[in-house]
Amino acid sequence: MFLNIDGHDIVLPSAEANELIAEQITKVIQRDEAEAEFLVSLDTFIVPL
Repeated sequence: MFLNIDGHDIVLPSAEANELIAEQITKVIQRDEAEAEFLVSLDTFIVPL
């Protein structure tokens, strides 16, 4: 939602990409990974609208 306001979206091109992001979110929630590391991995999937 916030990305759309800024003219961006998240595109996960495959099931593997979806699983990767899901695993990353779980790691952040469990505090096994820093939020900054998650954002770096998410950057590759953020595209302009």
